[in-house]
Amino acid sequence: MQVMGPVLSALPNHEEPVPAHGLVLPTVRMYLLNLRQDPHRGRISDILHKKKKKKKKKKKKKKKKKKKKKKKKKKKKKKKKERKIPLSDKKKQRTGKKGGRGTVVQMYNK
Repeated sequence: MQVMGPVLSALPNHEEPVPAHGLVLPTVRMYLLNLRQDPHRGRISDILHKKKKKKKKKKKKKKKKKKKKKKKKKKKKKKKKERKIPLSDKKKQRTGKKGGRGTVVQMYNK
């Protein structure tokens, strides 16, 4: 007996393509019938005309731009103004008498 087309083994893990002219060898036919009985494999027509699944392209993740940190402005310290003391109070301070104000002030205003 002369065999037409490629000989296909009946092992489930070794599948060869079915010839283009539609000739299905008896070993293949048995294999396909066995597949038909397996509810998880689907129908024979699905097996014969299976299309290859296209691989989905992975989307590239966009890199997040780093936010620049704003520099905090340093607050300028206000210089305390020296109080000008009237001359009459100055004289009192020099002599050791209490001036009109309760706070200690520099001896002489510059």
